[in-house]
Amino acid sequence: MTKEHFDVLKQAIEILFQIASIVGVVVLVWYTIETFKIRVTSQNQLRYSSRPFLDFVSDPKPYTILNKSNNVALNVFQFSRIDGRYFIVDEKAIGSALAPNGTIHFDKNASKSISSDELIRRMPELAPLVSYINSKEIISLVIVYEDLLKNKLYTISFGSGGKYDQAAESGYVKDLK
Repeated sequence: MTKEHFDVLKQAIEILFQIASIVGVVVLVWYTIETFKIRVTSQNQLRYSSRPFLDFVSDPKPYTILNKSNNVALNVFQFSRIDGRYFIVDEKAIGSALAPNGTIHFDKNASKSISSDELIRRMPELAPLVSYINSKEIISLVIVYEDLLKNKLYTISFGSGGKYDQAAESGYVKDLK
């Protein structure tokens, strides 16, 4: 093999190594992106699988709440908005935990009138939720609770004419803007 052939072969091998290096970096970047997507999906599945879902139940007791999920709800708190005024239940009635398929009964007569500013002062993390409810301008029953990961959630039953007969809505408080 002549020196010229050897130099050409050496250059071809160097080009192949450069191409392999570039392909390797591209594959590594693609693999990193796909792994990140899997991680995000996994976190979302964990978030939703650990999420309790609370709702109001038609019952002779006006404020019966049922945990319709297979997860524990923590720090359950109920309030309502009627004619622009907020009513919170007696603090003694606030449940610390609600087991799957468990219920809590709130006494309607134990509710106290409170301003939205006072509610936000007591629970500043609810400011986006209170603002959201104010924008709806209809009566609302609201349940605020936490999942096992300490994420604050809400369920709102909307109504009109003294009845909570319209749609219910549920979500994470932090997702409200």
